[in-house]
Amino acid sequence: MKKHSFSKRDIEQIKALGLTPSRVHKQMEIYRRGSSYLKLIRPCTPNDGIRSMTVTERRRLIKFYEASAARHKTLKFVPASGAASRMFADWYAAAKQGGFGHDGPNRSFFDDLNHLPFISMIKSDDAACRML
Repeated sequence: MKKHSFSKRDIEQIKALGLTPSRVHKQMEIYRRGSSYLKLIRPCTPNDGIRSMTVTERRRLIKFYEASAARHKTLKFVPASGAASRMFADWYAAAKQGGFGHDGPNRSFFDDLNHLPFISMIKSDDAACRML
């Protein structure tokens, strides 16, 4: 397949992102060719696919993010599948209406929590428990 020719401005942007034109060509080829789905063998858990951070690490990363945001150097990750948007659609709707009630349709929010893979982490976090 013919390689794309990058303009001088393209190359400047590529280098500013810490990449090389060769690496971007490889990424473009993967995008064109497509990739196959991975066969998962187990869910990710803390220390097995999910990295837990200490309070000190979290504070350092928050400061880094805030400094980067002030310089407009942040990116937003959006899951391509839209699964997260669908998974939390009811939650977003309730949040826009001012929060969750404790009865009727809003009760499903609290019922759903117990089915999430990270519920034990929520229950073990004092701040998270206060929000519930």
